[in-house]
Amino acid sequence: MDIAWTTYFEQPRYRSPFPSVANGIEVRPHPVVIVGAGAVGLCVALGLARQGVRSVVIEADDSVCIGSRAVCISRRSLEILDTFGLAQTFVEAGLA
Repeated sequence: MDIAWTTYFEQPRYRSPFPSVANGIEVRPHPVVIVGAGAVGLCVALGLARQGVRSVVIEADDSVCIGSRAVCISRRSLEILDTFGLAQTFVEAGLA
């Protein structure tokens, strides 16, 4: 995968949809709040959803990073990603 270096520094921005509120309180409560939309936060949200547990993910950044800040991914992390069918995607995107 060949991505121009500018891609790493000029990420697209996305507006966050705000939930419906009544008197400043969200109308539809969530039993689980996940802070951070990194690999761990998103895997937790996916795992909970597969178990029928509703959650909301809160992320401070309004952009999507195409690159990675990880130096490596541990074997155990790949095993966890594999349970979600994502390990091969991570391996293919990585550098040898």
